[in-house]
Amino acid sequence: MKLLICLLVLLALLFFLILLLVLRRLYHLHLECLRLQMVLAQQDDYRTQALTDVLTGLPNRRSLRNLLSALSGSGRPVCAVTLDLNGLKEINDLQGHVAGDHLLRQMAQCLRHACPSNVHAFRVGGDEFVLIGADLSRDQSKRFVEHLRSQLSHAGLDAALGWTWGTADALENLHGLLTESDRQMYFQKRRIHRRFSWASGQSADQARSV
Repeated sequence: MKLLICLLVLLALLFFLILLLVLRRLYHLHLECLRLQMVLAQQDDYRTQALTDVLTGLPNRRSLRNLLSALSGSGRPVCAVTLDLNGLKEINDLQGHVAGDHLLRQMAQCLRHACPSNVHAFRVGGDEFVLIGADLSRDQSKRFVEHLRSQLSHAGLDAALGWTWGTADALENLHGLLTESDRQMYFQKRRIHRRFSWASGQSADQARSV
């Protein structure tokens, strides 16, 4: 009888020891899973930071390149819009970079509000923004650009804008669309600058004649 009790005690101790080892192993596996989750979360954060403009929260130039590569060769209709925020340098010089940063965030918020789900907005540097719309016809693109101009005006934002439409037959085509929308945007910007310079010169002449 005593021998049986001793065997039962030994079996209970052995079972308890095995249980402790299993629980310890499960605990270490849990810690390892938590560590891997943290590493993956950090990698996602790094990936997001690499593709996102920190100031505005919009996708950045690298993200734009990724989208163009994804669209390349698809033959899908694409609308490209290039915007340049007017007056940012003057605001930075006169009111400081905090005011300039606020203006850039306003611009980003306006673009988010104006863009439907198939149009993506990017800040590509400084005061320049690019919008890429996929699966829009030429007429739909034109209506979107008119809507965008209305939204910018309503928000009190002054921006030179150029746009073009084509198909994503190859990456070169997409770069060509961006080059053309850039050209139109800078043409508009130069025209506004010449008009402002002419008006300023006329005001100076009037002041001298008084």
